[in-house]
Amino acid sequence: MGWWMDRISAANVIKIKDIYKVSTFVETGTFRGVNLKFWASYFNNVIGCELNTEYYAITKDRLDHTYNKINYQLINKSSPEFLSEYAAQYKQDKRTDYVLFYLDAHFYDSALTNKFVVLDELKALKGMTKAIIVIHDFDVSGLGYIEYDGQPLNFDLVKDALREVNPEFDYYRNTRERSDVHNLDSIKYCFGLDADADTIETINYHQEDRLKHRGILYCLPRLYDLERL
Repeated sequence: MGWWMDRISAANVIKIKDIYKVSTFVETGTFRGVNLKFWASYFNNVIGCELNTEYYAITKDRLDHTYNKINYQLINKSSPEFLSEYAAQYKQDKRTDYVLFYLDAHFYDSALTNKFVVLDELKALKGMTKAIIVIHDFDVSGLGYIEYDGQPLNFDLVKDALREVNPEFDYYRNTRERSDVHNLDSIKYCFGLDADADTIETINYHQEDRLKHRGILYCLPRLYDLERL
């Protein structure tokens, strides 16, 4: 499920953006670019990283042909490699602004030993204390989540890597009670979303409960009014 599908989660991100004065949104794992296009309506700069060449091309076409001018970058390489380069450049430029990283590059090659790409992504962001990290498909609150070979994507799996990014992170989650998932009627009235073929296909695919309601972990540099983990 794309992050854009849950209106309450999207509203939380907009509040976080305003509180921390975030201008840059980074997404790993763009799929067909619907989520990245949605957030391009709210952030000054959006950056997507997609390793799959087919999805990269689809995302690029979507952003190139959107109705409003979008300031975006799209990277066709592995997300840990990209994030390592991005973090190094951020530090070299002596930047102090907050950057929101949406980590959603979960699909993997079954031949790989390390199937959780997110662990390498977090390792690439080590020491980047101005990072705001959101991990999708996370095991919280009984919502849908990613699981590889019997290991769920949960806090025990990522906690050490997150503390290496920022030992003072506060952790928050979404809940079923605080979710409001889009349907085919409601997207017509949502700024930043179009009822195009990919959007409709995504909504239709995610009708099963475990696919419609997906867990989200928010990692923030200081306390905020969300559901604590």
